[in-house]
Amino acid sequence: MSFIALSIIVLVFPNTIAGYNTLTKEEKGKIKKKELARFLFIILFSVGIIIIIGAYIFVWLQVPYLNYILHPISYILMIIILFSNRKSFIDKTKRV
Repeated sequence: MSFIALSIIVLVFPNTIAGYNTLTKEEKGKIKKKELARFLFIILFSVGIIIIIGAYIFVWLQVPYLNYILHPISYILMIIILFSNRKSFIDKTKRV
C-alpha cells in the first residue's frame, strides 16, 4: 500500500524525487522531470500491485511465507529497472 501511495505522491509532486532538490539549476534544467515522475509512478505502482496480488495468491495457495521471498525480489527488480533507465531522463542536448 505504501508503494501505491508513494507513486501517487511522486506523480503529483515531482519535487519529492530523491536528490532532485540537491541539483543545481543547470542540472535541474537537463532533467526531464515529468517523464521521470511518470516512470517512477509506473514502477512504484507496479511493485505495490505485485506485492498486494502476490500476498493474496500466496494466502490462497496456503503458502504465505513465500511473501518473504516476493518482497526482496520485487525490491531488487525495482532497483535494477530504475538504475538501468536513469540516464534516459537526462537531456544531453539541452543547455541552460
